Amino acid sequence: MRLKNVFVRFYKSFNFDYLRKYNSNASAGHPWEQVNELWYPYIRVPIDPRITTVVGANESGKTHLLTAIEKGLSGQGIARDDFCRYSHFFAVEQDTMRWPDFGFEWAGLTRHESETVAAACEALNVAFDNILLFRTDREELTVYVRTPGGFSRHRVTDPMRLQSVLPHVFRLQENVALPQNVPIQFLAEDSIAAHGFAALPRPKRVDLFNSFLSNPSWFQTKDTVTQAAEPIARTLGTFASTSVDDPKSARRRTAEWNLARDLIRKVARIDAEALKELHTALRDGRDAFANSIIAEINDQLQAKLNFPNWWVQDREFRLLVSPRDYDLVFTIRDRTETEYAFSERSSGLRYFLSYYIQYLAHERLADRPEILLMDEPDAYLMVLQEFPGW
Repeated sequence: MRLKNVFVRFYKSFNFDYLRKYNSNASAGHPWEQVNELWYPYIRVPIDPRITTVVGANESGKTHLLTAIEKGLSGQGIARDDFCRYSHFFAVEQDTMRWPDFGFEWAGLTRHESETVAAACEALNVAFDNILLFRTDREELTVYVRTPGGFSRHRVTDPMRLQSVLPHVFRLQENVALPQNVPIQFLAEDSIAAHGFAALPRPKRVDLFNSFLSNPSWFQTKDTVTQAAEPIARTLGTFASTSVDDPKSARRRTAEWNLARDLIRKVARIDAEALKELHTALRDGRDAFANSIIAEINDQLQAKLNFPNWWVQDREFRLLVSPRDYDLVFTIRDRTETEYAFSERSSGLRYFLSYYIQYLAHERLADRPEILLMDEPDAYLMVLQEFPGW
């Protein structure tokens, strides 16, 4: 099946279709558009079979449309504050509070999909390859099927069965970029908290080293360590209080590290044991063995990413990793055979890598189609706008 139209009503910035409601030449309302025997037409957004780009000014509802698709399909995350606040149906009185309404028109259903939909609905025993599905009151699902006389209405009695054939929503995280570096232990073990010192960002590890190296007398003997216990504790306390990220920065760092792990583990398919061996080799000074592992990782990255097929600006473009202390550091090599840090190249390149890695790492469900959503990817790619008179 493919999505043909999205219908939204009373959701955030979407109230209802004013133009249709107040157009004297508008056609009669459909049965799903009635509210207490009054006509409140849904806002309908047609969807292209391949790619639909939604363009509009800031605060025009683009993001709300994407979240409406997510929430309407899954039924998850629908909250009371999602209801359009300038709708005259917005209320707090008992027995008058409503939830937003969502609808979808699906076309081209296969025989299996049609049979599954029919089995999930009440009294649906006619042939069809096109349906309209509406979600009201959060959990109430209703299917409409076109008939010679209009539409037949069928209550969904088995939502789980119906959900099994609906497309899965996959959303690219457009504001997460590949990090400059990532701890090797995190790549191997999928955990941040367990790694302590190794999991700290490199600048903070350097600060901690410098704070102690500047006071070598503290660590000459056991007695000097005991005597310096107070300043040592004070230094560690100061470091701890200044090294904790604010929640927003911590979430961003975690998301970036997760993206790096997906690149290494899912896309390049590097075994976790090889990463553990790399960490141990670097710790023990076995540089030749570590370099051999790094060379294999880079070969895998080149083969799996296949940039010559996608990055037409530079057919020699390569993403490389190299070891630095406890980390893998990402660099870029271009046609000039020169290596660059991400900070030395455009943000557009860095975010292109992010989107590409997310796409390659995503594990599709074998038995369900998907809808891919991205919200304002251009905000993180290079866009040139010409303003007359500037």
